[in-house]
Amino acid sequence: MLFLSQAERADMALHVEDVDCGALVHLATEHFQVAMEEKDVSVRIDGTCTIRGDRNMVPRVILNLLSNAIRDFPAGGATQLTWK
Repeated sequence: MLFLSQAERADMALHVEDVDCGALVHLATEHFQVAMEEKDVSVRIDGTCTIRGDRNMVPRVILNLLSNAIRDFPAGGATQLTWK
């Protein structure tokens, strides 16, 4: 959350460009693969998604969301990401 408050105060320069969220989510799931296996949590990704955002911030947000999902989902849980 610190990086969000820094961005809001303009303490951090944002570099907005096209970001492939699908690829980032795939990388994040690889990063958390062991933790996901230990809790028997799965992530299913449908489709692709490109957004305009900061290439450094977007991955941090995705890692944070996936980390929270792994931590908070019950063992054997599943989540699905669908891009629209």
